[in-house]
Amino acid sequence: MRAKGVFVVRTTRTGSGALVRNGETNDDKNDYVVVDDQNPAKARILTALALTKTTDTKELQRLLWKY
Repeated sequence: MRAKGVFVVRTTRTGSGALVRNGETNDDKNDYVVVDDQNPAKARILTALALTKTTDTKELQRLLWKY
């Protein structure tokens, strides 16, 4: 999907807890972005804002971890 310009952002709908990068799937190999502890709604907004600044997966990952 990434080759077609689609970003995959993994998040969780559980009440609490963080996702671990490369824990459940190989995020590096699949070029996924993983949020730490944001809910899906916040992750969606942050991703939309981040995409106005960059389309680099590593930079998107850094921004989602920072905010």
